[in-house]
Amino acid sequence: MSGVNGTLQRRFTSFDAKANIQAKTGTLNGVSALAGYLTTRSKRELIITIMINQAMENAAGLKRFENELCYFLVNQA
Repeated sequence: MSGVNGTLQRRFTSFDAKANIQAKTGTLNGVSALAGYLTTRSKRELIITIMINQAMENAAGLKRFENELCYFLVNQA
């Protein structure tokens, strides 16, 4: 579960995201990935994979983008 332990311990800490996102992360220089399962507000189960390569943004910016995309998906009807 997100927001509890591991690499997602400090990510997805809002109640909606914490209960509805289960994922694995991966990061290298200029590369960030997030893959897992997500449940929307209307209880649709989604499999997600976000892979960003050769990014000019720093790791924090890439994670912020991944987080915002997941929050958007969780809140979809």
